[in-house]
Amino acid sequence: MLTVSGLESGYGESMVVRDVGFSLAPGRVTCLMGRNGVGKTTLLKTIMGVIRAKRGSVRWNGDELIGEPPSRRARGGIGYVPQGREIFPQLTVEENVLLGLEANPKRRRAGVPAAVYERFPALYEMRSRRGGDLSGGQQQQLAFARALVSEPAMLLLDEPTEGIQPNIVMDIARLIGELRAEGLAVLLVEQSVTFAREAADAFLVLDKGTIVAQGAIEELDESIIHRHLTV
Repeated sequence: MLTVSGLESGYGESMVVRDVGFSLAPGRVTCLMGRNGVGKTTLLKTIMGVIRAKRGSVRWNGDELIGEPPSRRARGGIGYVPQGREIFPQLTVEENVLLGLEANPKRRRAGVPAAVYERFPALYEMRSRRGGDLSGGQQQQLAFARALVSEPAMLLLDEPTEGIQPNIVMDIARLIGELRAEGLAVLLVEQSVTFAREAADAFLVLDKGTIVAQGAIEELDESIIHRHLTV
């Protein structure tokens, strides 16, 4: 579904992501791991087109995405839940969700699919409240709803459990499992090894912008954790 090869990107003259390559398949969750500052968020933003790639290829269902804007990638079926959620605090819950329909013009006239509010019933009850009035966990659910309303085929998740209360973390784990069962490909940035082992099928470890370890989640052993993940 997604094939990344020789990808390099960064900020100005600073190279952050270096010669990265991997592929994602439908119905599988891949966890992107690494210490702070190694390039995980930069990699997701490059795949999404928020940061322009300096070299390499990002192919989506066979089509090259390098040079295409984020809007084109979103309309092609890539959903994105950024780190820190980045909801619009002055807009209502429903207005935030409706913005996600910009990625799927065919659905825009039909409005928010019932399935989205069925996943997040609390958001339906609070749909007239401002996004900025929600708790951190509720805002994370709102960020998920905004990404899912366009019915993407792949989801990029940047640390969705960061700063979230434990009961919402459990809900996020269940949601990721449901999305996998529905056939979505998921690329998940996550710091918690425990959560990664629960939610993911495979892992990628990034260090200094380069993939230094990868494999099935069962192969994420203590030597890899000690060498590349512990602080």
